[in-house]
Amino acid sequence: MRQALHIFKKDVRHLWFEIAIVLVVTAAFAFVGARRAFWLDDPNANRNVAWTMAQILLPLAWWILIARVVYSETLPGDRQFWTTRPYRWMSLLGAKLLFIAIFVNLPWFIADVIILRAFGFAPESQLAGLFTAQLLISVAFLLPVAAVCAVTTGFVQLLSASFVLFVVVLAWNTVFPQLVLGATWGAFNWIAVYYSILVAGIGALVILTWQYAKRKTWLNRTVAAVAAIAAMVGAVLIPWTSAFAIQSRLSKQRIDVHSIQVSFDSDRKWLARVRPDRFGAGVGIELPMKIDGVPAGMEAKAEGLTMQVVGPDGNARPGAGRPWMQIDSDRQLSTLVSEVDGRFYQSVKNKVVKIRGTLYLTLFGNRRTTRIPFGGERIATRGLGICSAYRTGGHGPMGYVYLLQCTSPFRTPPDMIMVRFEERGKNVFRQIRPYPERRVISYSPLPADLDISPVSQYFTSLTPFPRELSDVAIDDLEPLAHVTREFELDGLRLGEFETKAVQ
Repeated sequence: MRQALHIFKKDVRHLWFEIAIVLVVTAAFAFVGARRAFWLDDPNANRNVAWTMAQILLPLAWWILIARVVYSETLPGDRQFWTTRPYRWMSLLGAKLLFIAIFVNLPWFIADVIILRAFGFAPESQLAGLFTAQLLISVAFLLPVAAVCAVTTGFVQLLSASFVLFVVVLAWNTVFPQLVLGATWGAFNWIAVYYSILVAGIGALVILTWQYAKRKTWLNRTVAAVAAIAAMVGAVLIPWTSAFAIQSRLSKQRIDVHSIQVSFDSDRKWLARVRPDRFGAGVGIELPMKIDGVPAGMEAKAEGLTMQVVGPDGNARPGAGRPWMQIDSDRQLSTLVSEVDGRFYQSVKNKVVKIRGTLYLTLFGNRRTTRIPFGGERIATRGLGICSAYRTGGHGPMGYVYLLQCTSPFRTPPDMIMVRFEERGKNVFRQIRPYPERRVISYSPLPADLDISPVSQYFTSLTPFPRELSDVAIDDLEPLAHVTREFELDGLRLGEFETKAVQ
């Protein structure tokens, strides 16, 4: 321990300038982030450009400082002066990790506390999110950077390694755009992303331990390459259905799904479409579906679907497409969106066929309604954090402008949200729903996501509106279970829904 502290003090004296830069950038990050809480009172406090720059510069400053402290005792090679000193490898590694913890993690932790207080959150009630955010950034970024520095001799090799990694990722996304990490899984992205984080973190720990203990540079470079490939390739090859199964095991409640029935929605039959490709390669199918029998007090959201078309002779063809892309869902209304082989379609389009498949559902419940009067009062909600509602205008021909602003600590809960602008009076009650704003949500069980910002914000507005409204009502239902339901759509003649081929 004494030797580790000696090395730590030496690094502090040697790297005081780099430490000062990190502290200044962190202070700027805290100042700009905190000022954003007051942008409605002072429009100049928003500073979107400054906030974006702060979120870019802070990791860059961390990257440079970590590289400098690791390169203070370069590990590759056998001609370094420090190797003649009686350094124990555990003391040397411990000193480097202590340096990172004190001059990277601790200032960022304090900055997050300042920003949380500015937005009205008590930091002592957000300790789980604070420490989770620290852990995720450390495992996903700080440790891998230190590991890469440990197997390189200086900034030239570090930049070269970073450039090679960038080119590999760019080439992967170009050649396999359908396999981009977490590109389209929505709220399920966390499974693929956290798999990559776990692999990167384990690989970084192995590299740091072996490199400081044995200094087997080429062996550890191989480990780094294997870990990078496993993190990237393994994540994109995780089946979506497996990710849903993992999420299902984390459900808050166990639901009996036998009452849930999935059928063809004959009331919306006019929405059914079958679009043959003019080259005959594939046929797009869109069929409205109805979900009945959802347990009382719950709502169902279709997350994905797998299906196959079964001809009258029992011959079947699976739908082409990824499960999360074969369903279009808006609360209780869902539409099957898939594609089948063109030749098979031509052979069965005028015959009665069946469509069999599995529907993947998230069930929401525990409805709660919170009303927020206009005037800027800060009110806590379950699904959107602390919210305030504002009303301006009303004296000109454009009418009133209404705004709802909400801030959540660390992440937005994955609740199903409905925002209603309401008008109340003696004999009048109207509900006006604003244009729905998309929120980035995650079903992750962790209290924080992988994000450098400690708050997430949600805005929606109604403008212009000619009448004076009274308040905003926020309905939210929390996700309780992720379930699957087998279904069969029988008695369909797909040719009845055929449209002209795309020209």
